[in-house]
Amino acid sequence: MKSLGSFEHLTKRNKGNIFEQVVETIRKLIDQSFIWVITISVITLLTPHIEGFQVLLKLLSIAWHYIINWGDWVFIILISLRLALEPTTFYNKAKEIRLNMFWLETARWERTPYIAPLHLYYLLAVPYSYSPYLKDISKNKFYQIVMNQFRSRVYTDIGHRSLEPSKKPSKLKIIGIKSFFPIIAGIGLEVLFFYSLYDTKPINKWFTGLERFLIPVVVFIASWVIQQILAIIIFSNPRKLRKEIENMFDEPEPKIPWRETFPDKKLGQMIIQSWQYHVDLKQHVDLKQIVPYPFPSEQIPEWADEIEQEYSDSVEKWREEQMQIVNKQVKETKNKSKGKVVKFTKRKKG
Repeated sequence: MKSLGSFEHLTKRNKGNIFEQVVETIRKLIDQSFIWVITISVITLLTPHIEGFQVLLKLLSIAWHYIINWGDWVFIILISLRLALEPTTFYNKAKEIRLNMFWLETARWERTPYIAPLHLYYLLAVPYSYSPYLKDISKNKFYQIVMNQFRSRVYTDIGHRSLEPSKKPSKLKIIGIKSFFPIIAGIGLEVLFFYSLYDTKPINKWFTGLERFLIPVVVFIASWVIQQILAIIIFSNPRKLRKEIENMFDEPEPKIPWRETFPDKKLGQMIIQSWQYHVDLKQHVDLKQIVPYPFPSEQIPEWADEIEQEYSDSVEKWREEQMQIVNKQVKETKNKSKGKVVKFTKRKKG
């Protein structure tokens, strides 16, 4: 396994990309514009005798003329932008996909004596919140789920029935078939809305009546659908995660026994250090969200050495069985070819 470097690197926070920062800036400007317009209007009306505000009052009267004529569209555009730039749906879908992938991967390895590589990866590289907003970061409970699953399993001797994990889940299973129902419903509503417009008005008359006030709703549904589709495209592909796991462990699916994650082992100590780093960060934010200590107790179970020996025996037995299978196949191949003469034809000279 490669050196994992600093825990600051493993537990990096998501600060959002440049697109998210631009979106957030626009959202703040829209929110502040409402506040400033209302504030200036109130001050101007309450202080008409001040010369500076007289000029401002004239400007507002001119603006009011345009507001009367175009105010509805200004309102519609601002509300539509505000709804379209709200990324909550995107982050919620991303969280849902990550959780699905985690449970599917832990289920794949539950019959083996190994901890799921993705599970171990999240224990060492503490998963951050996809959302860059503080309220979402403080509510991010994914690491707590990861740790609770570890605590409930690490000191449990449930045995194993296989040394190989089950088949990798399909992309459809990672996404979840139910995820497509709201997307289809949203697209259906959009199609129905525009079809009704097409059926009742010529295109050059669209949004000239009361239906223009439905634009924010149409924009919201479109944004809601697009955000889900984008989250599915970006986060449902496990290749990036597998690459990160490979970078950490030198292989995409390392077979690491649960015994190696106990606190008396190197990996166990690294899990504790990652947890401690997480606790130190959370103490400055929210004490209620601190994840419990990784191990149910400091006392290692008495059967720990026995299970280690049992694992070694099962691996040795598995290797012997594999060798017997290979030898049998070689023997059968020899028997089939025994006594047969392979005829070679001379190559004619051209």
